[in-house]
Amino acid sequence: MPEGRHHLLNTTILKLEKDGNLSSQYEDAVAVRHIETGLRLAVADGVTDAIFAGAWAQMIVGRFVLRPFWTRAGMAYPMRALGAQWRQKHAQMELPWYAARRMEQGAAATLIGVRISLPRPSGATGTWRAISIGDACLFHLQGSNLLQMHPELKPAEFGNNPALIYTDVSRNQRLAHGPAVKEGSWQWGDIFMVASDALARWIRLSIDGGQGEWRDLLALAGKPDREAAFRSWARQEQGNGNLKNDDLTMVVCMK
Repeated sequence: MPEGRHHLLNTTILKLEKDGNLSSQYEDAVAVRHIETGLRLAVADGVTDAIFAGAWAQMIVGRFVLRPFWTRAGMAYPMRALGAQWRQKHAQMELPWYAARRMEQGAAATLIGVRISLPRPSGATGTWRAISIGDACLFHLQGSNLLQMHPELKPAEFGNNPALIYTDVSRNQRLAHGPAVKEGSWQWGDIFMVASDALARWIRLSIDGGQGEWRDLLALAGKPDREAAFRSWARQEQGNGNLKNDDLTMVVCMK
């Protein structure tokens, strides 16, 4: 289990491939970078019917945590450069004709990117900022209360033709008005949960239902056998129809 520790912030990553797939077929991506002033984290979800979508998602999250972008103009050059790198890398591979045709169409992914800044020495609260393209989400919780969700989607809106970042920048028409950005403040004891779409929808349903099932999910992050516990929990929820059979990714950040 990838895990990172800041001198004040801890992060834990939980991830799992679709039921029936191999771990090598996991097409989400996650990256966390601890810096002196706090941390940066990102989750991306590669579109399943695109080719090499997981590689594209990984390139996006890696670029965000290295040098975050917050506007359409700010992301234009890095996405053009990454798209060229993606094409160059995979164009050298010998592919069957149907895969070569999919290569021409390129890959796409959603993104939730977050920067969490520590409180200043004289302050009691820190700040956070999040960029969203698609339906991966940030949840900011205090106790049992949801303070912020970004993007603020209803359960029916998940998977409903989300905005995407394409390897072919000419296809990024839905970003014409820029990505969605939200900011907020936080204090010690708050919890951040960042999740790809299927898990984000489950969390939203749990919060809306008021029964607090999300706490059971959160508790898995603290278990010594968290990987096995998360797999068991996810397969049970998928089996009873509460959780979509999809790649699952979540980052938990707390003090």
